[in-house]
Amino acid sequence: MVTASDLSKCPIRNVLSRICRPDTLWVLHLLEAHGEATLHDFGKWMEGVSYEDMENAVRSLAEDRIIGLDTRGKYSLTDTGRSFLPPMRALEKWCEKQIEE
Repeated sequence: MVTASDLSKCPIRNVLSRICRPDTLWVLHLLEAHGEATLHDFGKWMEGVSYEDMENAVRSLAEDRIIGLDTRGKYSLTDTGRSFLPPMRALEKWCEKQIEE
């Protein structure tokens, strides 16, 4: 059990606080669907999200090496990013089930 004094060191809390932001998850979904994308592509696809918020989500994922940037300016999932897709889908299914109940 994680206690209050251990909270800052909790790996689950730290990972989820970085990855499970709404715009961040959207970026991961888009890369899963399209394979690769430029910042311009994300801007077109993520209607209703400010360019700054979208760019922050992309850069955060890149800093954490969840996505990578190639020499053509295109982002794609890294091996680490691809390994997160199954747990992300499981979390989505769990959330959808909770909404239905």
